[in-house]
Amino acid sequence: MISSVLSLSLSELSAGLRKREISCGDLCRFYLERIGKYGMRDALNCVMAVNPGALDEAKELDFRGPEGLPLYGLCVLLKDNIDVKGMATTAGSVALKENIADTDAPFVRTLREKGAVILGKTNMTEFANFLTEGLPGGFSSLGGQVVNAYDKNHTPSGSSSGSAVAMSARLCSFSVGTDTSFSVVACAADNGVVGFKPAIGTISTEGVIPVTSALDEIGFFTRDMADMRFVAEKLEITAVSEPDIPKGLSDPSETDKMQSSSLKRALAVWTFNREFVSKEQMGRYEMLFDRLKADGWSFTTQPGRNTLKLKELGLRSFSMELREYLEKHKGSAAGKMTPEAILGVYSAEPQKLAPYGTAFLEKSLEYEHDAENAQAVSEIRAEMDREHELLTEELSDFDCCVMTGPTCIMHFAGLTSLSLPFTVAAENGLPSSVILFGTDMQKLLAVGEEIERHGDTIPMPELSRG
Repeated sequence: MISSVLSLSLSELSAGLRKREISCGDLCRFYLERIGKYGMRDALNCVMAVNPGALDEAKELDFRGPEGLPLYGLCVLLKDNIDVKGMATTAGSVALKENIADTDAPFVRTLREKGAVILGKTNMTEFANFLTEGLPGGFSSLGGQVVNAYDKNHTPSGSSSGSAVAMSARLCSFSVGTDTSFSVVACAADNGVVGFKPAIGTISTEGVIPVTSALDEIGFFTRDMADMRFVAEKLEITAVSEPDIPKGLSDPSETDKMQSSSLKRALAVWTFNREFVSKEQMGRYEMLFDRLKADGWSFTTQPGRNTLKLKELGLRSFSMELREYLEKHKGSAAGKMTPEAILGVYSAEPQKLAPYGTAFLEKSLEYEHDAENAQAVSEIRAEMDREHELLTEELSDFDCCVMTGPTCIMHFAGLTSLSLPFTVAAENGLPSSVILFGTDMQKLLAVGEEIERHGDTIPMPELSRG
Protein backbone atom coordinates (compact mmCIF):
# COMPACT_ATOMS: atom_id res chain seq x y z
CA MET A 1 0.00 0.00 0.00
CA ILE A 2 2.95 2.33 0.57
CA SER A 3 3.41 2.64 -3.19
CA SER A 4 -0.08 4.16 -3.50
CA VAL A 5 0.36 6.89 -0.85
CA LEU A 6 0.43 9.75 -3.35
CA SER A 7 -2.92 8.74 -4.82
CA LEU A 8 -4.72 8.35 -1.48
CA SER A 9 -6.88 11.00 0.15
CA LEU A 10 -6.17 11.76 3.81
CA SER A 11 -9.32 9.87 4.72
CA GLU A 12 -8.11 6.80 2.81
CA LEU A 13 -4.59 7.12 4.15
CA SER A 14 -5.89 7.45 7.71
CA ALA A 15 -8.08 4.35 7.25
CA GLY A 16 -5.08 2.39 5.94
CA LEU A 17 -3.01 3.38 8.97
CA ARG A 18 -5.76 2.45 11.39
CA LYS A 19 -6.29 -0.94 9.75
CA ARG A 20 -2.52 -1.53 9.90
CA GLU A 21 -2.42 -1.92 6.11
CA ILE A 22 0.43 0.57 6.29
CA SER A 23 2.57 1.27 9.33
CA CYS A 24 3.28 4.72 10.73
CA GLY A 25 6.97 3.93 10.46
CA ASP A 26 6.73 3.00 6.78
CA LEU A 27 4.74 6.16 5.97
CA CYS A 28 7.24 8.35 7.82
CA ARG A 29 10.15 6.65 6.05
CA PHE A 30 8.40 7.14 2.68
CA TYR A 31 8.11 10.90 3.25
CA LEU A 32 11.64 11.24 4.64
CA GLU A 33 13.05 9.54 1.55
CA ARG A 34 10.94 11.80 -0.67
CA ILE A 35 12.15 14.88 1.23
CA GLY A 36 15.73 13.72 0.78
CA LYS A 37 15.16 13.37 -2.95
CA TYR A 38 13.11 16.48 -3.70
CA GLY A 39 12.94 18.77 -0.69
CA MET A 40 16.50 19.82 0.06
CA ARG A 41 18.86 22.47 -1.31
CA ASP A 42 19.83 20.56 -4.45
CA ALA A 43 16.18 20.38 -5.51
CA LEU A 44 13.13 22.40 -4.34
CA ASN A 45 14.83 23.70 -1.19
CA CYS A 46 11.51 23.79 0.61
CA VAL A 47 12.60 21.89 3.73
CA MET A 48 14.87 23.68 6.21
CA ALA A 49 15.47 20.76 8.58
CA VAL A 50 14.24 17.23 9.24
CA ASN A 51 13.13 16.22 12.73
CA PRO A 52 15.79 13.68 13.83
CA GLY A 53 13.23 11.96 16.03
CA ALA A 54 10.48 11.65 13.41
CA LEU A 55 10.97 7.96 12.65
CA ASP A 56 11.16 7.03 16.35
CA GLU A 57 7.92 8.99 16.94
CA ALA A 58 6.23 7.08 14.13
CA LYS A 59 7.41 3.70 15.44
CA GLU A 60 6.14 4.61 18.91
CA LEU A 61 2.72 5.27 17.38
CA ASP A 62 2.80 1.84 15.75
CA PHE A 63 3.37 0.35 19.18
CA ARG A 64 0.67 2.48 20.82
CA GLY A 65 -2.07 2.06 18.21
CA PRO A 66 -4.67 4.50 16.83
CA GLU A 67 -7.19 4.60 19.68
CA GLY A 68 -8.14 8.20 20.50
CA LEU A 69 -5.74 9.68 17.93
CA PRO A 70 -7.65 11.31 15.04
CA LEU A 71 -4.46 12.22 13.14
CA TYR A 72 -2.83 8.85 13.84
CA GLY A 73 0.39 8.44 11.86
CA LEU A 74 -0.14 11.36 9.48
CA CYS A 75 3.11 13.22 8.79
CA VAL A 76 3.29 17.01 8.97
CA LEU A 77 5.81 19.66 7.93
CA LEU A 78 5.76 22.99 9.80
CA LYS A 79 6.89 26.47 8.80
CA ASP A 80 10.17 27.36 10.48
CA ASN A 81 8.73 30.11 12.65
CA ILE A 82 6.81 27.59 14.82
CA ASP A 83 8.51 26.09 17.88
CA VAL A 84 9.17 22.35 17.85
CA LYS A 85 10.98 21.04 20.94
CA GLY A 86 14.61 20.23 20.22
CA MET A 87 14.66 21.91 16.81
CA ALA A 88 15.83 25.38 15.82
CA THR A 89 13.14 27.99 15.15
CA THR A 90 14.86 30.42 12.81
CA ALA A 91 12.26 32.30 10.73
CA GLY A 92 14.89 31.92 8.01
CA SER A 93 17.38 34.19 9.78
CA VAL A 94 21.07 33.38 10.24
CA ALA A 95 20.83 35.31 13.51
CA LEU A 96 18.49 32.65 14.94
CA LYS A 97 20.13 29.49 13.60
CA GLU A 98 20.87 28.39 17.19
CA ASN A 99 17.41 29.23 18.55
CA ILE A 100 16.61 25.74 19.84
CA ALA A 101 13.08 25.51 21.22
CA ASP A 102 12.86 23.94 24.66
CA THR A 103 9.12 23.31 24.37
CA ASP A 104 6.59 22.70 21.63
CA ALA A 105 4.30 25.54 20.63
CA PRO A 106 0.77 24.78 21.95
CA PHE A 107 -0.43 24.01 18.42
CA VAL A 108 2.42 21.53 17.93
CA ARG A 109 1.45 19.86 21.20
CA THR A 110 -2.07 19.54 19.82
CA LEU A 111 -0.77 17.88 16.66
CA ARG A 112 1.22 15.38 18.71
CA GLU A 113 -1.67 14.73 21.10
CA LYS A 114 -3.84 13.88 18.12
CA GLY A 115 -1.28 11.43 16.76
CA ALA A 116 0.54 13.39 14.06
CA VAL A 117 4.24 12.87 13.35
CA ILE A 118 6.34 16.04 12.97
CA LEU A 119 8.56 15.48 9.93
CA GLY A 120 10.45 18.75 10.17
CA LYS A 121 10.57 22.46 9.33
CA THR A 122 10.01 24.24 6.02
CA ASN A 123 11.84 27.19 4.51
CA MET A 124 10.11 30.56 4.44
CA THR A 125 10.51 34.18 3.45
CA GLU A 126 12.75 35.65 6.15
CA PHE A 127 10.86 36.87 9.23
CA ALA A 128 7.60 36.24 7.35
CA ASN A 129 8.47 38.96 4.82
CA PHE A 130 8.87 41.62 7.50
CA LEU A 131 12.61 42.12 7.26
CA THR A 132 12.60 44.57 4.35
CA GLU A 133 10.82 45.84 1.26
CA GLY A 134 11.27 43.82 -1.94
CA LEU A 135 12.37 40.54 -0.38
CA PRO A 136 11.71 37.76 -2.94
CA GLY A 137 9.04 35.26 -1.92
CA GLY A 138 10.69 32.22 -0.38
CA PHE A 139 14.12 33.82 0.17
CA SER A 140 15.98 33.90 3.45
CA SER A 141 19.58 34.43 4.57
CA LEU A 142 19.67 31.00 6.22
CA GLY A 143 17.52 28.90 3.92
CA GLY A 144 18.26 30.39 0.52
CA GLN A 145 15.61 30.44 -2.21
CA VAL A 146 12.59 28.10 -2.26
CA VAL A 147 11.77 26.74 -5.74
CA ASN A 148 8.29 26.39 -7.22
CA ALA A 149 7.65 22.72 -8.01
CA TYR A 150 5.70 23.47 -11.19
CA ASP A 151 8.16 25.91 -12.70
CA LYS A 152 11.51 26.95 -11.20
CA ASN A 153 11.17 30.33 -12.90
CA HIS A 154 7.76 31.02 -11.33
CA THR A 155 7.52 32.53 -7.85
CA PRO A 156 6.87 30.17 -4.93
CA SER A 157 5.27 33.21 -3.25
CA GLY A 158 5.74 33.98 0.42
CA SER A 159 6.07 33.77 3.26
CA SER A 160 4.84 30.19 3.81
CA SER A 161 6.39 29.16 0.51
CA GLY A 162 8.26 26.13 1.83
CA SER A 163 5.11 24.61 3.32
CA ALA A 164 3.15 25.24 0.12
CA VAL A 165 5.84 23.77 -2.14
CA ALA A 166 6.24 20.77 0.17
CA MET A 167 2.53 20.07 -0.17
CA SER A 168 2.65 20.63 -3.92
CA ALA A 169 5.44 18.04 -4.16
CA ARG A 170 3.62 15.69 -1.74
CA LEU A 171 6.44 15.59 0.79
CA CYS A 172 4.01 15.21 3.70
CA SER A 173 0.40 14.33 4.51
CA PHE A 174 -0.40 18.01 5.04
CA SER A 175 1.65 21.06 5.88
CA VAL A 176 1.35 24.06 8.16
CA GLY A 177 2.17 27.73 7.61
CA THR A 178 1.36 31.06 9.19
CA ASP A 179 -0.52 33.95 7.62
CA THR A 180 -0.44 37.64 8.50
CA SER A 181 -1.52 38.81 5.06
CA PHE A 182 -1.66 36.25 2.21
CA SER A 183 1.22 34.10 3.50
CA VAL A 184 -0.97 30.99 3.28
CA VAL A 185 -3.59 31.76 0.65
CA ALA A 186 -1.21 33.40 -1.85
CA CYS A 187 1.36 30.64 -1.43
CA ALA A 188 -1.35 28.06 -2.08
CA ALA A 189 -2.46 29.96 -5.19
CA ASP A 190 1.06 30.03 -6.64
CA ASN A 191 1.74 26.36 -5.92
CA GLY A 192 -1.43 24.59 -7.04
CA VAL A 193 -2.68 23.47 -3.62
CA VAL A 194 -5.46 24.38 -1.20
CA GLY A 195 -4.64 26.90 1.51
CA PHE A 196 -6.89 27.68 4.47
CA LYS A 197 -6.45 30.49 6.99
CA PRO A 198 -8.94 30.23 9.88
CA ALA A 199 -10.39 33.37 11.44
CA ILE A 200 -7.93 35.32 13.59
CA GLY A 201 -7.79 33.90 17.12
CA THR A 202 -8.94 30.40 16.17
CA ILE A 203 -5.57 28.78 16.91
CA SER A 204 -3.01 29.85 19.50
CA THR A 205 0.06 31.51 18.01
CA GLU A 206 2.07 31.23 21.20
CA GLY A 207 5.46 29.79 20.31
CA VAL A 208 5.36 31.35 16.84
CA ILE A 209 7.88 34.06 15.89
CA PRO A 210 5.46 36.93 15.34
CA VAL A 211 4.85 39.81 12.99
CA THR A 212 1.85 41.04 14.98
CA SER A 213 -0.39 38.92 17.18
CA ALA A 214 -3.37 40.99 16.05
CA LEU A 215 -3.09 39.55 12.53
CA ASP A 216 -1.01 36.35 12.74
CA GLU A 217 -2.81 33.02 12.36
CA ILE A 218 -1.75 29.43 11.73
CA GLY A 219 -2.98 28.00 8.42
CA PHE A 220 -2.92 24.77 6.43
CA PHE A 221 -2.03 23.34 3.03
CA THR A 222 -3.59 20.22 1.51
CA ARG A 223 -3.79 18.78 -1.98
CA ASP A 224 -7.58 19.27 -2.30
CA MET A 225 -10.74 20.33 -0.49
CA ALA A 226 -11.61 16.86 0.83
CA ASP A 227 -8.24 16.73 2.57
CA MET A 228 -8.72 20.24 3.96
CA ARG A 229 -12.11 19.26 5.33
CA PHE A 230 -10.45 16.23 6.95
CA VAL A 231 -7.77 18.38 8.62
CA ALA A 232 -10.28 21.00 9.79
CA GLU A 233 -12.56 18.38 11.33
CA LYS A 234 -9.85 16.30 13.00
CA LEU A 235 -8.31 19.45 14.50
CA GLU A 236 -11.79 20.74 15.39
CA ILE A 237 -11.01 24.07 13.76
CA THR A 238 -14.53 24.75 12.57
CA ALA A 239 -17.30 24.41 15.12
CA VAL A 240 -20.51 22.72 13.96
CA SER A 241 -23.25 25.30 13.52
CA GLU A 242 -26.31 24.10 15.44
CA PRO A 243 -28.95 25.78 13.25
CA ASP A 244 -27.46 24.13 10.16
CA ILE A 245 -26.32 20.72 11.41
CA PRO A 246 -28.63 18.66 13.65
CA LYS A 247 -26.98 17.07 16.65
CA GLY A 248 -26.22 13.36 16.41
CA LEU A 249 -25.26 13.21 12.73
CA SER A 250 -22.49 10.64 12.43
CA ASP A 251 -22.46 9.81 8.71
CA PRO A 252 -19.93 12.19 7.05
CA SER A 253 -21.82 12.06 3.78
CA GLU A 254 -25.02 13.14 5.51
CA THR A 255 -23.13 15.94 7.29
CA ASP A 256 -21.79 17.16 3.97
CA LYS A 257 -25.30 17.18 2.51
CA MET A 258 -26.57 19.27 5.40
CA GLN A 259 -23.67 21.71 5.07
CA SER A 260 -24.27 22.06 1.34
CA SER A 261 -28.03 22.50 1.70
CA SER A 262 -27.50 25.28 4.26
CA LEU A 263 -25.70 27.41 1.68
CA LYS A 264 -27.54 30.37 0.19
CA ARG A 265 -25.67 29.68 -3.06
CA ALA A 266 -24.99 33.41 -3.29
CA LEU A 267 -21.52 34.89 -3.67
CA ALA A 268 -20.28 38.45 -3.42
CA VAL A 269 -17.62 39.37 -5.98
CA TRP A 270 -15.03 41.88 -4.69
CA THR A 271 -13.96 44.00 -7.65
CA PHE A 272 -11.50 46.40 -5.99
CA ASN A 273 -8.22 46.65 -7.97
CA ARG A 274 -9.56 44.39 -10.71
CA GLU A 275 -7.64 46.48 -13.28
CA PHE A 276 -4.45 44.84 -12.01
CA VAL A 277 -5.70 41.35 -12.93
CA SER A 278 -4.80 39.95 -16.36
CA LYS A 279 -7.42 39.43 -19.04
CA GLU A 280 -6.55 35.74 -19.05
CA GLN A 281 -7.23 35.39 -15.32
CA MET A 282 -10.48 37.36 -15.58
CA GLY A 283 -11.51 35.03 -18.38
CA ARG A 284 -10.91 32.07 -16.11
CA TYR A 285 -13.00 33.67 -13.36
CA GLU A 286 -15.84 34.19 -15.84
CA MET A 287 -15.57 30.57 -16.93
CA LEU A 288 -15.93 29.45 -13.34
CA PHE A 289 -18.79 31.86 -12.65
CA ASP A 290 -20.66 30.61 -15.73
CA ARG A 291 -20.34 27.01 -14.55
CA LEU A 292 -21.63 27.95 -11.10
CA LYS A 293 -24.50 30.06 -12.51
CA ALA A 294 -25.62 27.06 -14.56
CA ASP A 295 -25.92 25.19 -11.27
CA GLY A 296 -28.07 27.87 -9.63
CA TRP A 297 -25.49 30.14 -7.99
CA SER A 298 -25.96 33.91 -7.97
CA PHE A 299 -23.30 36.64 -7.97
CA THR A 300 -23.40 40.24 -6.79
CA THR A 301 -20.51 42.60 -7.48
CA GLN A 302 -19.14 44.62 -4.58
CA PRO A 303 -16.86 47.62 -5.25
CA GLY A 304 -14.78 46.74 -2.22
CA ARG A 305 -11.82 48.57 -0.70
CA ASN A 306 -8.33 48.06 0.65
CA THR A 307 -6.32 49.34 3.61
CA LEU A 308 -2.73 50.41 4.18
CA LYS A 309 -3.13 50.07 7.94
CA LEU A 310 -2.24 46.36 7.93
CA LYS A 311 1.37 47.06 6.95
CA GLU A 312 1.56 49.94 9.40
CA LEU A 313 0.32 47.74 12.24
CA GLY A 314 2.93 45.13 11.37
CA LEU A 315 5.71 47.70 11.40
CA ARG A 316 4.51 49.18 14.69
CA SER A 317 4.31 45.75 16.35
CA PHE A 318 7.07 43.60 14.84
CA SER A 319 10.18 44.45 16.86
CA MET A 320 8.25 44.74 20.13
CA GLU A 321 6.57 41.34 19.74
CA LEU A 322 9.78 39.76 18.43
CA ARG A 323 11.50 41.02 21.58
CA GLU A 324 8.80 39.41 23.73
CA TYR A 325 9.23 36.10 21.90
CA LEU A 326 13.01 36.17 22.33
CA GLU A 327 12.76 36.98 26.04
CA LYS A 328 10.74 33.78 26.57
CA HIS A 329 13.68 31.72 25.23
CA LYS A 330 16.13 32.41 28.02
CA GLY A 331 17.29 28.78 28.02
CA SER A 332 18.40 28.87 24.37
CA ALA A 333 20.77 30.94 22.29
CA ALA A 334 17.85 33.20 21.39
CA GLY A 335 17.72 34.28 25.03
CA LYS A 336 20.83 36.31 24.30
CA MET A 337 19.28 37.89 21.21
CA THR A 338 17.33 41.09 20.84
CA PRO A 339 16.00 42.80 17.71
CA GLU A 340 18.98 45.15 17.96
CA ALA A 341 21.38 42.20 18.14
CA ILE A 342 19.71 40.60 15.11
CA LEU A 343 20.15 43.85 13.20
CA GLY A 344 23.80 43.81 14.27
CA VAL A 345 24.31 40.35 12.77
CA TYR A 346 23.02 41.60 9.42
CA SER A 347 25.09 44.78 9.65
CA ALA A 348 28.31 42.80 10.06
CA GLU A 349 28.00 41.35 6.52
CA PRO A 350 25.16 43.25 4.85
CA GLN A 351 25.82 42.22 1.24
CA LYS A 352 25.98 38.54 2.17
CA LEU A 353 23.36 38.30 4.93
CA ALA A 354 20.95 41.08 4.02
CA PRO A 355 21.28 41.70 0.27
CA TYR A 356 17.83 43.32 0.14
CA GLY A 357 18.31 45.40 3.27
CA THR A 358 16.67 45.49 6.71
CA ALA A 359 14.36 48.48 6.28
CA PHE A 360 11.29 46.98 7.98
CA LEU A 361 13.20 45.86 11.07
CA GLU A 362 14.88 49.26 11.34
CA LYS A 363 11.57 51.12 10.97
CA SER A 364 9.90 48.84 13.51
CA LEU A 365 12.62 49.60 16.06
CA GLU A 366 12.01 53.31 15.50
CA TYR A 367 8.29 52.84 16.11
CA GLU A 368 8.92 50.74 19.23
CA HIS A 369 10.74 53.63 20.89
CA ASP A 370 8.21 56.23 19.76
CA ALA A 371 6.17 57.52 22.71
CA GLU A 372 3.04 57.65 20.53
CA ASN A 373 3.37 54.10 19.20
CA ALA A 374 1.07 52.42 21.74
CA GLN A 375 -1.71 54.89 21.01
CA ALA A 376 -1.29 54.44 17.25
CA VAL A 377 -1.48 50.65 17.61
CA SER A 378 -4.61 50.97 19.75
CA GLU A 379 -6.27 53.16 17.12
CA ILE A 380 -5.44 50.73 14.30
CA ARG A 381 -6.81 47.80 16.30
CA ALA A 382 -10.01 49.73 16.92
CA GLU A 383 -10.23 50.31 13.16
CA MET A 384 -9.78 46.55 12.65
CA ASP A 385 -12.77 45.92 14.92
CA ARG A 386 -14.87 48.42 12.99
CA GLU A 387 -13.87 46.85 9.68
CA HIS A 388 -14.77 43.42 11.00
CA GLU A 389 -18.25 44.62 11.96
CA LEU A 390 -18.71 46.37 8.63
CA LEU A 391 -17.62 43.40 6.53
CA THR A 392 -19.74 41.05 8.59
CA GLU A 393 -22.77 43.19 7.81
CA GLU A 394 -21.87 43.59 4.12
CA LEU A 395 -21.46 39.84 3.63
CA SER A 396 -24.49 38.78 5.67
CA ASP A 397 -26.54 38.00 2.57
CA PHE A 398 -23.81 35.88 0.99
CA ASP A 399 -22.09 32.59 1.69
CA CYS A 400 -18.71 34.28 1.18
CA CYS A 401 -16.85 36.68 -1.11
CA VAL A 402 -14.69 36.00 -4.18
CA MET A 403 -11.62 38.22 -4.52
CA THR A 404 -11.09 39.25 -8.16
CA GLY A 405 -8.66 42.11 -7.49
CA PRO A 406 -5.86 42.41 -4.90
CA THR A 407 -6.94 43.54 -1.44
CA CYS A 408 -5.85 42.64 2.10
CA ILE A 409 -9.06 43.87 3.72
CA MET A 410 -10.12 40.39 4.85
CA HIS A 411 -6.86 39.87 6.75
CA PHE A 412 -7.13 43.30 8.36
CA ALA A 413 -10.65 42.44 9.51
CA GLY A 414 -9.57 39.04 10.85
CA LEU A 415 -11.82 37.01 8.55
CA THR A 416 -11.18 33.48 7.35
CA SER A 417 -9.82 32.95 3.84
CA LEU A 418 -9.38 30.06 1.43
CA SER A 419 -7.44 29.54 -1.79
CA LEU A 420 -7.95 26.65 -4.18
CA PRO A 421 -6.93 25.83 -7.75
CA PHE A 422 -9.79 25.39 -10.22
CA THR A 423 -8.17 25.18 -13.66
CA VAL A 424 -4.86 25.34 -15.54
CA ALA A 425 -3.70 28.54 -17.23
CA ALA A 426 -3.37 28.05 -20.99
CA GLU A 427 -0.62 30.66 -21.30
CA ASN A 428 1.85 28.93 -18.96
CA GLY A 429 0.41 25.54 -17.94
CA LEU A 430 0.36 26.50 -14.25
CA PRO A 431 -2.55 25.95 -11.85
CA SER A 432 -4.90 28.93 -11.59
CA SER A 433 -6.61 29.59 -8.27
CA VAL A 434 -9.43 31.55 -6.71
CA ILE A 435 -9.28 33.23 -3.30
CA LEU A 436 -12.38 33.40 -1.10
CA PHE A 437 -13.03 35.07 2.23
CA GLY A 438 -15.95 35.19 4.63
CA THR A 439 -17.30 35.19 8.15
CA ASP A 440 -18.28 31.50 8.45
CA MET A 441 -15.49 28.91 8.23
CA GLN A 442 -17.87 26.01 7.60
CA LYS A 443 -19.58 27.80 4.73
CA LEU A 444 -16.25 28.84 3.25
CA LEU A 445 -15.10 25.23 3.12
CA ALA A 446 -18.44 24.16 1.64
CA VAL A 447 -18.19 26.81 -1.09
CA GLY A 448 -14.63 25.67 -1.79
CA GLU A 449 -15.89 22.13 -2.27
CA GLU A 450 -18.53 23.37 -4.71
CA ILE A 451 -15.98 25.38 -6.70
CA GLU A 452 -13.62 22.41 -6.83
CA ARG A 453 -16.47 20.23 -8.11
CA HIS A 454 -17.06 22.72 -10.95
CA GLY A 455 -13.36 23.12 -11.70
CA ASP A 456 -10.89 21.12 -13.75
CA THR A 457 -8.44 18.41 -12.72
CA ILE A 458 -5.18 19.88 -11.43
CA PRO A 459 -2.11 17.77 -12.30
CA MET A 460 0.73 17.19 -9.86
CA PRO A 461 4.02 18.86 -10.74
CA GLU A 462 6.59 16.75 -12.56
CA LEU A 463 9.50 16.58 -10.16
CA SER A 464 13.17 16.24 -10.93
CA ARG A 465 16.19 16.47 -8.67
CA GLY A 466 18.49 19.42 -9.19
